[in-house]
Amino acid sequence: MVTTKHKDMLAVVCILSSVIIFFFPLFYPKPSIVFTPEIYDSYHLSYSQKFLLWKNLQKNTLPLWSREIGNGFPVLGEGQTGIFYLPNLFFFKFFDHFTAYNLSIVFSILLVGLGMYYYVRLLRIGPFLGVIGSLTLMYSGLYMTRLSHLTLLQGFSLLPLIIALTYLLISKPSYTHVLMLAFTMSQQFFAGFPQASFITILYATSLILWHRKVHPKIIGLFILSLTLSLGLSAVQIIP
Repeated sequence: MVTTKHKDMLAVVCILSSVIIFFFPLFYPKPSIVFTPEIYDSYHLSYSQKFLLWKNLQKNTLPLWSREIGNGFPVLGEGQTGIFYLPNLFFFKFFDHFTAYNLSIVFSILLVGLGMYYYVRLLRIGPFLGVIGSLTLMYSGLYMTRLSHLTLLQGFSLLPLIIALTYLLISKPSYTHVLMLAFTMSQQFFAGFPQASFITILYATSLILWHRKVHPKIIGLFILSLTLSLGLSAVQIIP
């Protein structure tokens, strides 16, 4: 007999497999990069910024300021490099720049799928429809049109997970869930696209208010999560 746990594991494998198959041409037979001729962000902005991050991480430093741009440029203050975004720190530290850049794209889409699946399962919808919902969102225009904009993609990749954690806070309020939500929201801000954080917060707030019977305590916990996320993000916000 196939248990619900096994069905969830199979669903995750399906999501992961779809990502591997879809993005396999980025790595084999010849390494490639997602690039649209009419939009140069992937080459002039995203790729260049991540190269600067990679070069500094190889020296065990962070690119807070660069002398290579104009007469000097505040890389940390500009924000879009995603210096404190944990996936960036991992990929651009332990892989070559080209591979790390492509892995960042792959991981972002995978994160969308897993976050959406988690949310759908919290809504008590079955694994099969959960996979359908995940694949639909992963390969929708919201994300596929952002493949050449890595910073935007990384920012919006956390939207489903944050909504899922918000719903979890509503259904099972606890300080553990407050910390989980606060940490994830701070990571979204660290990704370097604050517009994604703003839209996500509006979405999460609407979800809170939509539950009319929600206890004032839950509203307080959500506000606490927002406050903690701002505190965690202060190292990026203040500069």
